[in-house]
Amino acid sequence: MKNILIISALIILSKFELYPQGFDWQLSPRLPAKYSDLFLGVASNYNLTSESGKFDYYEDNCNCGKFENGDGHGYSFGVASEYWLSDGQTSLRAEVKYSLHSPMFAANQSLPIILNSGEESLIHYRNTFESKLEWVAISAGAKERLLGTFFYAGLDLQFAFLLKNFEKHIEEITAPSYAPPFPTNPPSFKRLVSEGKIEDVRPFSLSTAFSIGYDLDLGIGSYVSPYFSISYNFTDMISKGNWKSLQYGIGLKVMRWIN
Repeated sequence: MKNILIISALIILSKFELYPQGFDWQLSPRLPAKYSDLFLGVASNYNLTSESGKFDYYEDNCNCGKFENGDGHGYSFGVASEYWLSDGQTSLRAEVKYSLHSPMFAANQSLPIILNSGEESLIHYRNTFESKLEWVAISAGAKERLLGTFFYAGLDLQFAFLLKNFEKHIEEITAPSYAPPFPTNPPSFKRLVSEGKIEDVRPFSLSTAFSIGYDLDLGIGSYVSPYFSISYNFTDMISKGNWKSLQYGIGLKVMRWIN
């Protein structure tokens, strides 16, 4: 009987020492308390992007070059939630956020020209395609603490819905130095070809993100999570052609329990 009572007491005490969020926020070992498993907070992220595509740009049915590789940057901010499972090492999480994606592609092109002297030469052009894409995104996933520490690895799936977009196409003469400028007013070696809305952008995007971070205790009921993430689009950004984006960035979450 005595052994049964001892075992029962140990089980009860062990239950008090399970901290769902992984932190020991007890004020005193003699005053055990149960804390919330659910946390809400704010999240922000800044990223650089590597763009890969294969699509043409036309002006008046004239091919102005094929865009294949680009880069860019972006940021996001929104609200986040996290629910800790009873092991204190695993959590389920979700976010709703606004996201801005600003990619840029560039393509070089060479076209023949007849000079005033009657000789044939080549003019080299650089075509730049810049865009801004605004999204509202919903993500859900899970994270796992690593080796009993406050470092963690996470995996999320994200659905994004397009709010609006803007594009700008610029053409520039790069060589030779004696090439005639564009007949703009005033004449220039750079001109704005077009700007406006990208008609072929898909209205939604599906991507996955992997993250590594650290949960830092801010005191009873709060913690902050700086992290590094890599995400990739499963779906093409445009309906006519190929365009995918690899994003890598840093972010921060500040979380507070909900009693």
